[in-house]
Order: sequence, then C-alpha cells, then structure tokens
Amino acid sequence: MMHILKNLARAVTFTGIVFLGTALADAKSDYLSAVKRIEMVASSGADALNLNEIYGLESIPGEIRRLSELKRVSLSYTQILDLSILKDLPLLEHVEIRANYVKDISPLNDMLGLKSLNLRQNKLSEIGDLAKLNGLTVLDISANDIVDISALENLTELEVLDISFNEITDISVLLKLPKLKKLSISHMVVDDVESIGQLTTLEELNIGYSEVADLGFVLKLPNLKIFWHEMERVTADKVIFDQLLARGVRVIAY
Repeated sequence: MMHILKNLARAVTFTGIVFLGTALADAKSDYLSAVKRIEMVASSGADALNLNEIYGLESIPGEIRRLSELKRVSLSYTQILDLSILKDLPLLEHVEIRANYVKDISPLNDMLGLKSLNLRQNKLSEIGDLAKLNGLTVLDISANDIVDISALENLTELEVLDISFNEITDISVLLKLPKLKKLSISHMVVDDVESIGQLTTLEELNIGYSEVADLGFVLKLPNLKIFWHEMERVTADKVIFDQLLARGVRVIAY
C-alpha cells in the first residue's frame, strides 16, 4: 500500500511540474508573440497596436517604447495589470483594456491626449484618476465595481458614456456633461432617472434592466434617435413607445 501512495505522490508532483512548465512556456510564447506584433508595427510605421487576446500576456513588453508615434493600443483579454509603460507613449489617443483584471489606473491620470478609453469588465472600484482626462469624448467603464462617478464632472467633452453593470445610484453628475449623445446605464438601480430628461443632447439611451419605474422622462429628450429597453416593458410601456415611434425614434427591446 505504501509504495502505491508513494507512486501516486510522485505522479501528482510530476503532473504539477508539467503543468507549471507548460504555463511558463505558454507565458514566454505569449510575450514573444506580443514583441513580434510590436516589431511589425514598428517596421510598418502604423500608429495602432493590437495585443488583444494574447491570453497569457502578463506585462506590456518594453519594446513598445519604440512606437513613439503610436496613437491607438488595444490590450483586451490579456493578463496585463500594470499600465505604467503607457505613460511613455505621449501621442496615445485611444486605449482599450477590456476584460482584464486592472485595478490601478493611476498611470493614466496624466495622459491628457486621450480621446477614447475602454475599461470595460475590469476590477475598478475608484475612478478618481480619470478626473483630469478632459479631452475624452468616449468612455466605457461598464462591468466594474464602481459606486461613485463624481470624478466625471470635468469631462465636459464626453459624447459617449457607458457606466452599465456597476453599483452606481447617483447619476446627477451627468448633468455637467453638455455634449453627451450616447448613454448606457443598463443593469443598474438608479435613484433619480428624471435627471436624464434634462440631457437634451442625448441621441441614444440604453436603460435596459435598470429597474426604472416610470419612463416618462424619455419623452423629454428632443434629439433622441435610439432607445434600448428590456423586453419585459414592451406591453407595460406601450403608450410611451408608441409616442417615441411616432417621433421617428428607433425603439429596441432586448
């Protein structure tokens, strides 16, 4: 019996070593794959770099500093946590970091040239580091752990904003965003949706599954073109939807 247990222990240990070795090999392979993509961009003179879906990539290769003219970078579906190196790319305008595990976005706080930023589905709870990025026109911070969005009050150039799938209840700061055209607050419990009726620049609104009792405020939006809502409202709010349709608004249930 003892020799069977010993052999089993050896087998488990060996299997663990094999798995660890495979993981390390995969991580190295993914890193080299990222370096290769960087080199291709460097040689072509392109201003966009796509490192999406290099699933084992844990850090941004230092070679990215060679891309001094880079304007767009995509880092989604990787294991990247540290964004510090992005500060060395002064011309960056568009950054996409979706579906990672990012908690710290402080390296972005002085990147004043950013125009669009996608941080969907990370581990963010605080967004104070976005407060100075007043050149942003597009921001997606959906599917995080955010409660407070007061840091957005100075982002007066925002035209597109997605804050869905968070724990945000107070959206009054949106009234300070005079250029907002597209807004998504789906899958949230918002205290005061009536304020949305004052966002007269809105052209597209998604409030699906946000437990909004009265949709009357939607009729106050003179420039609305597209309105998204949950399927369950089709019958209950038919009168409002008919009025929107009569105005030429595209009403979409999902």
